[in-house]
Amino acid sequence: MTTATVSQNRTTTTIDLEPAQESSTVLHIVAGDLESHPVPPEDPRGYVAALSAAGLGTPRYVNVRRVNGKPADRIVLDYENSGSLFERVWVAQRSGSRIVDYSLQHDTSSTGYVSA
Repeated sequence: MTTATVSQNRTTTTIDLEPAQESSTVLHIVAGDLESHPVPPEDPRGYVAALSAAGLGTPRYVNVRRVNGKPADRIVLDYENSGSLFERVWVAQRSGSRIVDYSLQHDTSSTGYVSA
């Protein structure tokens, strides 16, 4: 597994799977990265990730950079609630040129809520 720093508080992890499969790219973000409205990225390699989840209201957005020309396969939000650490994982569903839709795959806490 290799990790490359994307920005001060974001990392991208490339996970090598079985030889017959392609690698999977996982982007780690923090709550401060989330926006309530999409903001066009300044970086031409960037895109807007639309993070949606049933029950969490409107989608949240984050500007991220493509890795090897592709959007991340998964985005992981690391957050703290009541002194415990949790993560929320979204999986890419539909890819546009500037906005990529992600749906919530799982959350390690059913009580934590993170908003922009």
